[in-house]
Amino acid sequence: MLNRRRYLQLAAASALAPPLGVAAARAQTIIFPGHSVYLVIPFAPAGGADVIGRLLGARLADMWGQPVVIENRSGAGGNIAADQVARADPDGYTLFFASIGHAINKFMFPSLTYDPVADFAPVSLVCTYGNIMVVPVSSPARTVQEFIEHAKANPGRIDVMFATASSALPLIQAGRLRGLAVTSLERQPWAPDLPTVAESGLSGFEVSSWYGVFAPAKTPPEIVGKISADIASVVHEADFVDALTRIATTPIGSTPEGLARHLKAEMEKWGPVITEARIRVAE
Repeated sequence: MLNRRRYLQLAAASALAPPLGVAAARAQTIIFPGHSVYLVIPFAPAGGADVIGRLLGARLADMWGQPVVIENRSGAGGNIAADQVARADPDGYTLFFASIGHAINKFMFPSLTYDPVADFAPVSLVCTYGNIMVVPVSSPARTVQEFIEHAKANPGRIDVMFATASSALPLIQAGRLRGLAVTSLERQPWAPDLPTVAESGLSGFEVSSWYGVFAPAKTPPEIVGKISADIASVVHEADFVDALTRIATTPIGSTPEGLARHLKAEMEKWGPVITEARIRVAE
């Protein structure tokens, strides 16, 4: 039987001790990462996504002291890679380096094996970049308006592409492609002689692409938060900023909430356009 003094001692100790849940949480503090992290890129090596993804992965590996393995899973407009990450364990060790396709594929593909919102946890909007409207050097079009006139007069096959600036600029400079305009609202320092599509006669035209990191849904918030903060730290390093600037890309490094808002806005912007134009990808 407890005497009165012993009872008071136990009661005081109990009152001063942290709640069981808090103690358990402290005991289970997550240390991340403890081994290799996989960054799945939905495009083939050497493209813009691969270049930027590898730059980011290398810096995170240095920061974390753990390898960041780049896995290129191209195909189906990014759906193969997205499906892989959606099915991965929600532990932060498999990440998706998504592009604008993550916002528009839901509207373009008749069936998807994943939900771009429900099956992913936004981590960070890494960067944004403009595109360049390009045609072959053999094209008679040298301006956007000339291209439109040529397309109207030749309703069959026409050759045009809205390419990423990082991939198009070297080809333009080498004389293998002709740039007609940039898709941003303002002219860009990396191509000052190229007009915008908007100033070329299509007022209000603006298209910017982006790359962002997502984790599988249900990844613990503390892990998502750590990865997001670490990405933001890397993205704002001077060397990283310089590297992205050289390939016509603007670093961002957002919070998870910032990426979630960006994805929502992109889906709301492009969904109606794709639906109204009845754009579908044959499967």
